[in-house]
Amino acid sequence: PDYMKLYGRGGIMIEVERGKTINNNMDLLDFWKCHISNKLNCLILIIPNKVPRKKASALIYNSVVRRMKPLFDKKNYSNVMALAIIDY
Repeated sequence: PDYMKLYGRGGIMIEVERGKTINNNMDLLDFWKCHISNKLNCLILIIPNKVPRKKASALIYNSVVRRMKPLFDKKNYSNVMALAIIDY
């Protein structure tokens, strides 16, 4: 992780992504790293809002939100209790 802070029975993980957020599934990898850790349970993803492409801009923020939402359904168990997505 780019930064992590342990506290009590949990911890926070912060990941700052750039252009590979969607193309290389880095958002899902970051979620997985937080999930498999027995010390981390909160994730802060800092991602670009758009990534310029030759033909058009890829809307990263909306895609990450859409991909992460099902991971917090009750039927999809995860030990990640909170996720903050911050775009720049």
